Amino acid sequence: MLHDSPRQRRHAATRDRILAAATAWIGSAGPEAVTLAGLAAAVDLTPAALYRYFPSKEAILAEVGATVAATWASELAAVADAIVHPDPAHQALRRVLAIAAAWREGILGDPVRANLIGRVAGDPVAHLPDDVAVALVAPALEAIRPLVTALALAPLAPGDPLARAITLLAAQQGVLALHKLRRLTPVIDAGRLAADVPTALLRGWGASETALTGAGAC
Repeated sequence: MLHDSPRQRRHAATRDRILAAATAWIGSAGPEAVTLAGLAAAVDLTPAALYRYFPSKEAILAEVGATVAATWASELAAVADAIVHPDPAHQALRRVLAIAAAWREGILGDPVRANLIGRVAGDPVAHLPDDVAVALVAPALEAIRPLVTALALAPLAPGDPLARAITLLAAQQGVLALHKLRRLTPVIDAGRLAADVPTALLRGWGASETALTGAGAC
C-alpha cells in the first residue's frame, strides 16, 4: 500500500466510498433497495463510471456482506474467548449464552446486520438472487463457528451442533422480527423474549437445571 501510485489510491478510496454508501443504504432500506444508479449519484459518479469499480450490484452486496460477516466473526470469537471457566461444561454453556446475546445485540443495534440477515434468512420471500444470498450466508455460517464449538462441548444430549446453532439463531431472529411491534404494545418486548430462547432450547436439548444455573442462565 505504501508504494501504490496516486491513481491506485484514488481508485481504492472511491471503491471504499461506494461500499460505504451501499452499507448505509442497506442499513436504512435493505439490500434489495440498492441500485447502481443511486450508488453512482451518492458518490458523484456516472453509472458507467461505477462499473470501473464493481461489475454489478451483486458484487457490491456480496462484498458488503462478507465484510459485515468477517467483523461479526471476530466479535463472536472474542466473546467466546473472553469466557474462561475451570469446568469445561460450564464454560461451554456460558459461551453459548454469551454468543447468543452478542448475536441479538448485533441484530438490534446494527441496522446493516439486521437488514442483511433479515432479508436473506428471516424473510421467506427471496429478495436477492441466489448467488448473492449464498455469498452472504456462507460468511455468516463461518461467523457462528464459535457457537457451534461451544454447543459441541456443552453438556447436552447427542445432536448436531451446527444444526442446533442455526436453530438457536433462527429462533432468536424470528422473535426479533417482532421488535417493530413494540411501539404498538409493551407486551411484545422482542429483546426480552429473544433472550429467553437460548435457555429454553438448551433445556430441550438436555441441559440440566444445575448446569444452566452454573452457567448463569437461571
